[in-house]
Amino acid sequence: MLKLFYLCFFISSGVAIPFFPTYLRQIGLSGQQVSLLLAIPSALQLGVPLFWGWIADRTRRPDRVLRTLCLGAFACSLLLIFARSMEALFPIVLAMQFFAVPIISLADSLAVERSRKDGHYGAIRATGSTSFIVVCLIVGWWLDLRSAQGGDVLVPILISVGFG
Repeated sequence: MLKLFYLCFFISSGVAIPFFPTYLRQIGLSGQQVSLLLAIPSALQLGVPLFWGWIADRTRRPDRVLRTLCLGAFACSLLLIFARSMEALFPIVLAMQFFAVPIISLADSLAVERSRKDGHYGAIRATGSTSFIVVCLIVGWWLDLRSAQGGDVLVPILISVGFG
């Protein structure tokens, strides 16, 4: 099940990292606005993973916390499909990243714990890395074929799919 999780999560990353900044520029955001939105995850790294890690430890249910994080990131990311201004995007990206930032840390923790039993952490994690590379290549090719003007809505859709 963790292999499937990594596959899906890195679909989102494989679209967001290379194509989301370009998408934001195509819908009319300035370079400064794009930079601000892209800085949100780094700023949240300062405390949000600690908060969610504390909740996972207190509840002793990191699997449920991970599901909550994925559901929250998915729900927020759906709004990206419709947002086309900085005023709309800032709170959406902030909320989405509040849930998304701690996902990989918590998933890695679960994968390491699981690998103590079966010793397959590398195989589990390699699934995510492979999906990231494949998605980058396929989506880049597909976006070139579509050549949509004004920002291809496929980008936020695929980001959402990865969280879902």
